[in-house]
Amino acid sequence: MAFTLREFRKVANDRSFKEEHNLRRRFLKYSLDHDSCNMIFYGPAVPPKTGLIAFSPSAWRDSGPIGDVFRVTGTGSILETSAHCDVVKKLKLVGEPYRVFRKTVFIRGMFTSALEVSRMIGAKIETVSKIRGIIKAALVNSADGAKPGDFRATFEAPICKADLVFLRSFVMVELPPYYNPISNLLFPKDSEAITCHPNKPETSDNQTNESTQKGWRMMRTLGEMRRSMDLKKPVKKDSFYTPIERQPYISAPLRFSTSFVSSLPFKEKPRAPRSAGRVDPIARLRAPLLVPPSVDRSASVKHRRQQRSASDYVQHPSDDQESKLVSSRTALSRLRALHASWLAKKRRDTTVRVSRFKAKLDADAHSREQAAKAKRKAFFASGRGKGKRKS
Repeated sequence: MAFTLREFRKVANDRSFKEEHNLRRRFLKYSLDHDSCNMIFYGPAVPPKTGLIAFSPSAWRDSGPIGDVFRVTGTGSILETSAHCDVVKKLKLVGEPYRVFRKTVFIRGMFTSALEVSRMIGAKIETVSKIRGIIKAALVNSADGAKPGDFRATFEAPICKADLVFLRSFVMVELPPYYNPISNLLFPKDSEAITCHPNKPETSDNQTNESTQKGWRMMRTLGEMRRSMDLKKPVKKDSFYTPIERQPYISAPLRFSTSFVSSLPFKEKPRAPRSAGRVDPIARLRAPLLVPPSVDRSASVKHRRQQRSASDYVQHPSDDQESKLVSSRTALSRLRALHASWLAKKRRDTTVRVSRFKAKLDADAHSREQAAKAKRKAFFASGRGKGKRKS
């Protein structure tokens, strides 16, 4: 990079950012194509509106048909100089509720210590379904099963135990203080550095050429170094996609309060399925026929057919069964009589209560009428009603 008469080297650790409408400088992982963006780097203090140019080093590249490969990577101007870096990037923390008390929830997995929780008390959180909440306090009582980093939060509505809780925040981006100025631009370029392989030992001719030419090798990119050393890009195990194992979600049945159901219109009220209270007509007809026979089951079918007469097809109840039927009928008749007497008493009480209420209403109306008459009589008796009438 170069501005005015200064030229210096920078590695690929400069931070590109974009200023949002709320003046937040958000870090960009990739610069946008055909769009302007801002960049912050560590360098000398210069006045604003100073021109700036950045180019890629070409001393380690192969020569093209018209000379060495040279490319300008960016141009711009200095906007401001500051002693600190105020570029931020997004940080999203995820937690899982392990205890739900209506709108109060205990959350785990978002922080690792109570100190981190204390720093974020009052921060806003939300679930996947956009139910907002706030962090209240850290849980330090291990007797209740709390672990370091667990905290208590409240939400604006009840949440489920299967919901995920997010905390969206911003963290400052660190800028490495690296600045390597080029003091002399008159050194001849070392052409032997292009053909020299780092893994191969340098010959005496190369050493003499470097000592005589006093060439200077410019900085190479990481990709060029890997290609020259025949190295592959390291792959992290955390970068591989792993199969996600989730427990099958079983939704709870919907439950409505009685007041809510009663307030619904008739066509919107929940109804039981038609097959819930339906009785099979064939089973209802077969029920009287499924009485256990009085003949011993161990006898053969042929013997039972010979012993069975026409009267055996209609089975009469025994004495015990008949006594039970009589007792049950008597109990049912008594219950019906008690219920009828209770209904009659309820009707009488309702009639008395309604008559008393109507009498009270009549008395109140009569008292109001008498009070109005007395007030009217007193008004005209005092002479205030003898004023001149307007014609």
